[in-house]
Amino acid sequence: MGSFSYRMRNPRTRALWQKADKDPAEWLPIEQVRCRYVAEWVAIERHWQLGVDAAEKTKLTEIAQGCPNAPLTQAA
Repeated sequence: MGSFSYRMRNPRTRALWQKADKDPAEWLPIEQVRCRYVAEWVAIERHWQLGVDAAEKTKLTEIAQGCPNAPLTQAA
């Protein structure tokens, strides 16, 4: 049996795949790790010079305002 078939049958793995293509406007991890998640998201987007849509930028800005100790660079 191929690994793709296994991933689709495994509920935990299936859930990870379903959220994998969502940006922060569509999915966020639990509150305790959101600041780190958003900081890493922004760093990756800046490193690869990726753009953000309006909903994503709004959500990133909203989360960043609640992260006083996290060095976040404004999303482009």
